[in-house]
Amino acid sequence: MTTTRFIAKCRYCKAHSSTLATNVNRADAQMGELFRDASGESGTYGGFAIKCRACGKAAPAREVRGVLRPSKLCNAKCLASHGPVCECSCGGKNHGASYSAK
Repeated sequence: MTTTRFIAKCRYCKAHSSTLATNVNRADAQMGELFRDASGESGTYGGFAIKCRACGKAAPAREVRGVLRPSKLCNAKCLASHGPVCECSCGGKNHGASYSAK
């Protein structure tokens, strides 16, 4: 089972949110198929949207592109990041995790 981190900024309340989605199948992305994250929340691939942790509205999400750098330890800067690029020892798994709805 593969996990992918998605990070979003709500258009309405400007809060940041993130989630780990499992079994992301990009072939289904064009068809608007559903994904389910670790907390049971779901969204659609067509718009890559996740539920805002602050107001509950759909927020457009971007996939975190992680680059594994074992020599660069994951820290608070990674956990609180807003952007979609991660270059540290977590390889993107923890990127923006402080904004997780869980």
